Amino acid sequence: MGELRFEGRVALVTGAGGGIGRGYAQALAARGAKVVVNDIGIRPEYTAESTVALIRQAGGEAVADTHSIAKPDSAAEAVRTALETYGRLDILINNAGVAAQGAFGEIKPEDYARTLDTHLMGQIWTSEAAWPHMVAASYGRIVQISSTALFGMPGLWPYAVAKAGTLGLTKTLALEGARHGIRCNAVTPYGTSPGSDAGFSGEGSDIARIWQANYPTHLTAAGVVYLAHESCTLSGECLVSGGGRVARVFIAETPGIVDKAMTPEMVRDNLEAAMDETGYQVIGSGLEGGAYQAFRIGVTDRFEPGQELKWTADADVVA
Repeated sequence: MGELRFEGRVALVTGAGGGIGRGYAQALAARGAKVVVNDIGIRPEYTAESTVALIRQAGGEAVADTHSIAKPDSAAEAVRTALETYGRLDILINNAGVAAQGAFGEIKPEDYARTLDTHLMGQIWTSEAAWPHMVAASYGRIVQISSTALFGMPGLWPYAVAKAGTLGLTKTLALEGARHGIRCNAVTPYGTSPGSDAGFSGEGSDIARIWQANYPTHLTAAGVVYLAHESCTLSGECLVSGGGRVARVFIAETPGIVDKAMTPEMVRDNLEAAMDETGYQVIGSGLEGGAYQAFRIGVTDRFEPGQELKWTADADVVA
């Protein structure tokens, strides 16, 4: 079907001064996109300017942006860089992040606030700034970088909380963006970054070298680049991407047990049945989850059999 190309498209990649963020920016530029490389340059060897230089050396087009995305005003400036330089913004890759390490109760509030401000709130601020321009264009591709830490990560709880929040943000933007031609997805990447280089036993260690050999950034970028392309048919999904593997991450519910006379003792006595994964349902939105289904059970007598309940932005639950 041919190579996925991005001529005429403009992408903003946050946290792209090094590691996997740089890989995303390089991959998009190599396929014809004009790229705004955003990074505040915490480490001198990983800067927006150095990534831009690499892209330009390879024949691509890019510009550097050094605004923090952890606050709404500066995040809006990163989006403004794209608009003022290239006149549009088609793609937003929200990759920037930091991580506070330590057991629960041992991390200083200012440290975990910085993690949440960058990873989660930063994705909100940049998406919010880009949103009206994508709505006006009736087109947009947003890729939120999450992590398998969303399943829980001892010693990195602020990071885990932020990355789990990313999934809720992704699904909501996908639902709200559908009528505007905006698709939003998430990726849990496996790839080399400044954090993964040094996170095991120090940069240059045997473990770091094994990680680098098996999870090069071009393999991590594969899933991200697809989700950023105009031909992408997914929205509200989360993909694992890295090391030559792509897979789906999803939220599901079991059929559970239903009884209008439910008591704590019934939960205890029927817990195995409630936890049984046979016939699980993949949840696409909050309107498909258990709380909504429980509501339907409670109001069934108010509606005709088979009548569908729908939620709209202008009302509560309507027939």
